[in-house]
Amino acid sequence: MKTENIINIVLVFILAVILFSMPSCRQIPQQQQKYLIGIINPNQGTRDINRGFIQGLAESGYIEGENTNFIISTSSFELDTAIQDMIARNADLIFTVTTPAAKRAKQATQGKNIPIVYAMQDPVASGLTKSLAKPDGNLTGVQIRGSVPKTVEWMLSVSPEIKHLFVPIKHDTKAAEQSLEDLEKALSSLGIKLILAEVNDQSELDAALADIPEEADGIFILHSIFIHSNTDKLVQTAIEKKLLIGSAAAQSDVGVTVSYGMIAEKTGRQASRLAGLLLSGRSPTDIPSEIADFYLGVNLNTAEASGIEIPATILQQADIIIR
Repeated sequence: MKTENIINIVLVFILAVILFSMPSCRQIPQQQQKYLIGIINPNQGTRDINRGFIQGLAESGYIEGENTNFIISTSSFELDTAIQDMIARNADLIFTVTTPAAKRAKQATQGKNIPIVYAMQDPVASGLTKSLAKPDGNLTGVQIRGSVPKTVEWMLSVSPEIKHLFVPIKHDTKAAEQSLEDLEKALSSLGIKLILAEVNDQSELDAALADIPEEADGIFILHSIFIHSNTDKLVQTAIEKKLLIGSAAAQSDVGVTVSYGMIAEKTGRQASRLAGLLLSGRSPTDIPSEIADFYLGVNLNTAEASGIEIPATILQQADIIIR
């Protein structure tokens, strides 16, 4: 090879090394995006939904402490303050649990580029969206309404003799009214009478539980933040009075004899999948809302303490059995 050609090759190589070494010409790795996500859940009875949501996001690559940080609010008295704080800190997404939280978040984020994922009783009946299949506005999520009629069926499968259900209620959320509506409709076709006890605070609930009418054959737990936070008292009352207690939420793990509804942790994961789609750039209007998966739970400890025998056919179909 001629000396001139060798020199040219060497010069080209040197030039290539110089150009590649220059900051303006080499590829600089992009910094990993950081995400800030708000969680608003004032319902003490569904705390596991937060954990499921965070774990589900982590499995999709949104890892707390690495590329994602969370602002978590659990107070029912500071909803507006918490939402405004998340907006001021430019949250990338807000996850709301309960109807009041979803409504206030939607109102506060109007005109702002902050998507919302909800887990709530019924977004259509509550006026948040016109359709589950085609959400409007900046939110989508998971509906948890729909388990009440089947809960009644499971309770009757255990105790066919039920004729009167004692139901304590506080009208603290739209969900409480909607689940009561569903229960009244289900009972009307079965000939079962409702013994409704409206309570506004702890003392009124204690008095109502101490004075349950003798004709009551069972206790039913509705979707109410206040009632759910007192599930332990209702379970203890059911044991003392030897009554079947049922819930339209998966509460067998906290003592309810027969429950049918969402499992908070699993619903949180379900919502996290929708959140992942939004964080990746999808529009809420392109992501249909979903209905939560429901699970049958049986607590044999409470059943035994209440003198109630659970048929083998029920146990064979149960998703969760607490012994």
